[in-house]
Amino acid sequence: MVEAQRHLESSLLVEAAAVDASIAPDLLEAVQAVCQKLETPSPAVFVLPRSDLNAFCFLKEGADLEDRLVVCLHSALVREMSRDALRFVVGHEVGHFVLGHHNRQTSLNLGKTGFQPEEADAVRLGELSADRVGLLCVGSVNSAYAGMMQLASGLPVADIESAASSLLEQLRQLEGRPEALLNSAARHPPIPLRVRNLLMFSMTDEFREESGAGSGSLSIKDCNDVVIRSYLKLFGQLGMVTKDLDRFIFWCTLMLFAKDGRLTRPEQDYLADLYGEEKRDSALRYLQSHAASIKAALEEKIVSAAAPLRSFGIQYEAKVLVSLKRASEVNPQSSRGIEGLRDMVRTLLIRDL
Repeated sequence: MVEAQRHLESSLLVEAAAVDASIAPDLLEAVQAVCQKLETPSPAVFVLPRSDLNAFCFLKEGADLEDRLVVCLHSALVREMSRDALRFVVGHEVGHFVLGHHNRQTSLNLGKTGFQPEEADAVRLGELSADRVGLLCVGSVNSAYAGMMQLASGLPVADIESAASSLLEQLRQLEGRPEALLNSAARHPPIPLRVRNLLMFSMTDEFREESGAGSGSLSIKDCNDVVIRSYLKLFGQLGMVTKDLDRFIFWCTLMLFAKDGRLTRPEQDYLADLYGEEKRDSALRYLQSHAASIKAALEEKIVSAAAPLRSFGIQYEAKVLVSLKRASEVNPQSSRGIEGLRDMVRTLLIRDL
């Protein structure tokens, strides 16, 4: 990871130009507007002389976290895009930082050829999340469309709404040919899916209230459901690491069983059957060592276990709730706490992509 950061830093210092008002005033203005909107420190910005439309970000080595973000845009992108489209692209890149994507140390992020399916899913869904941040920064879905369509075609778009409709039709065709993307190692979702993601998010209460357009017509959950369904048609089942989901269900089950800090014999047998005797014994030791504040300790474990699932929560919420319902049948008394735990699960998992 450190070696990759150093290589990127060195490459930019050799090949790119640091941005100031004399080089790219529109870009500098876009960066300042984005950072003000997101209440984040301004990154170091470079322009790399390249003919393709592209941008990327990374954290440089050392320094405080707030001083480490670097955003680089290819010169063709800065030259061809409008001021608003630039703001969308910069918002997307800074969005990766705001959303904590720099914490993902995946082989795909580091540019290696081999990758695990769950890594690819995490990176692609992270791109959709960053697109939403870009949309929040520019405040106009048409401006976001314009930037996205230039990335797709390399050309400026005269009729944005018509072009967006064409890309949505292209998505429908692509959904009918899942073999085109199944097991793809592409870091980014296809542009048509990204356009649908922008369209759905622009209809939510969250976006419309933030942009001052009043209430929306879509909940964030419904928005995510639509996007996830399209994603699954293109890439197949999400490659979520089973152990992450099992870990989350384990701690939720322990919360369901052990609010009083104890496990009945049937509850112990249930955990042993599902997770093995070693895991059951580990649970018993944990309950004993945290007896004084068991509820708070278990809640902390559940929140921590939910973190890697948040990009996938919509897909796995039902499985978690079914598992908890099954666990609640082991001990009728534990079923009394399932409603509160169900609400907690939904709060943790049903989030923005």
